[in-house]
Amino acid sequence: MLETGKSVGQIANRQELHNMSLTAFVNHPLLGTNKGSDIGGHAYFMDRAGLLGLVGFIPLFLFFYCQIKITY
Repeated sequence: MLETGKSVGQIANRQELHNMSLTAFVNHPLLGTNKGSDIGGHAYFMDRAGLLGLVGFIPLFLFFYCQIKITY
């Protein structure tokens, strides 16, 4: 990949899953997508951002932040 700039094999599959989640978020940034098949299902936070949009992702992020802060 470093020599050619193209990804192949498992890396290409993972890249496609990330791209699906990113595309879902870019296409529907405020409210997110209403189809679970639009996200890749590989990276938790990218998937939630694509599925929930900013309206759902910001409270989710704040929840995790507060839980970690309380625990720490």
